[in-house]
Order: sequence, then C-alpha cells, then structure tokens
Amino acid sequence: MRAGTRRYILVAMTHSGTRSAPHRDVRRWLAWSAFATVVLYTIPFGRLLAWPLILLSSFVHELGHGLVATLVGADFQSLRVFPDASGVAQHTGAPGRLAQAAIAMGGLVGPSFASALGFLAARKSSWSRAAWAVVAVTLLLLGITVLRGLTTFIFAAMLLALAAWIVRKATPSQAQGATAFFATQLALSVLSRADYLFTDVATTGSGTMPSDVAVIASSLVGPYWMWGAVTGLISLAAVGLGLWLAGRAPRPPRNRRRRRRLFRLSDPK
Repeated sequence: MRAGTRRYILVAMTHSGTRSAPHRDVRRWLAWSAFATVVLYTIPFGRLLAWPLILLSSFVHELGHGLVATLVGADFQSLRVFPDASGVAQHTGAPGRLAQAAIAMGGLVGPSFASALGFLAARKSSWSRAAWAVVAVTLLLLGITVLRGLTTFIFAAMLLALAAWIVRKATPSQAQGATAFFATQLALSVLSRADYLFTDVATTGSGTMPSDVAVIASSLVGPYWMWGAVTGLISLAAVGLGLWLAGRAPRPPRNRRRRRRLFRLSDPK
C-alpha cells in the first residue's frame, strides 16, 4: 500500500424495528369484547342496554335478504325492524325458485358474513375506520330508499351517529375496539338465535309467515330442518374463517432485520 493512501472500512450495523403485531392487537380486542359482552348481560339493566345490539343482528339479517334480492334481479322495497327484535324485508318480482331460496338464505347467513368482515377489518385501525365509513354511507342510502318504521329509523340514526364519530373522532385503538366489539355481537347472534333455523314459522311484528328455512325447503328439496343445519354450518364456518384471518400471524419477511450500512474512515499507521 502506498504512503498516504486511506483505507475505507465498511462496517455493517443492524437494528431491529419495533412494530405492533396486528394479529396480537385484534386478539386483545376480541378478548375485551367477549368480556364486555359477559358483563353487559350480567349487570342490572344490562339487557336493556344491550337492546340496540339485539336489533343489530335483526337489521343485518334483513339487509342480507335485501342485498341478495337486489343481486338476483328483484326490487328491494323496504326494511323494517320492530321493538321485539323481529324484522321484515320486502321485495317484489318473481326471480324464480333458486333465487327465492338464495334470498331467504341471504338473511340467515348475513350476520355471520358481516361478522367475518368485521373481524378482518378489526385487524388494522385503518381498515376499521374504512369499514365504519362504509357503514355510514350504507345507512344514509338505506334511509333514503328502503328503511321504514320508527324503531328502524331510531336504530339507524344511533348506528349512523356512532359510525360518524368513529370515522371523524375516534383514536385508532377506539376504532379497532368498536369494530371487534360489534363483530363479536354479530358472531354471538349466530348462536343465541340459532333456534330460528329449526322452525318453519316466523312470528314478526307484521304477523306470522313461513320462516326462511321453510322458504328454502319449499323452493328446493328436503325438510326445513335440513336447511337450518346447512345454513348453521355455513354461518359457523364464516365466523371461524373471519376469526382465523383476523388472528393469524403475518408471514415473516425473508430478512427479519433492517440493515443500515455506515462507512468509517481509517488512516493507516
């Protein structure tokens, strides 16, 4: 080496970043949601406070009927929920036997599908806030077009106010927590209201009519209880898939550590 030549020594330095694991965050919120639900139903007047949550599953159930009716070419006319937590979605048009069965099944699996999407949205605060923005827009459109009845409008207004607050004011943690909590309520309704899957008559605030599984059975083949079991399994699978997607750990990157290279100048002795 010639005199006066400088050597440049490459020094590789590494450091690990600290990032919050989304799957751990959503697991924590799901645990808190389950705990809050247990407390809500055990404290005095808890069931009264939970009344809007019971209406939630009915609202999503009827909305499932309406959305599928629209998809198969029928005309979604109205959606109404009653103080006893029953509900009715009306459509016009004769889309055929398969379409009628699909419309009936759309309501039965609606809460479980919405729950699965909610669990997935709760994985990240940005997804949670976006989900509540979709809820707010949907409620506005439904209010203009198909919502009917005082109870329906009161419930929709309460839910819209909550959605607007979450979108505009809630912290990231609050947005995730609210999403996980409401997704949990919809998931629990799959179990708490499972008896409806095994009855051929539905009693609602507008009268007595064939149940959804009875409509499916009359449109297709088999007894109504068979279709109750089928839709129940579909609902459980949807909830399970949503929980799995929300709680699974992300794939580790190939290089788990970020590298930063620095140059240190050294003079020869």
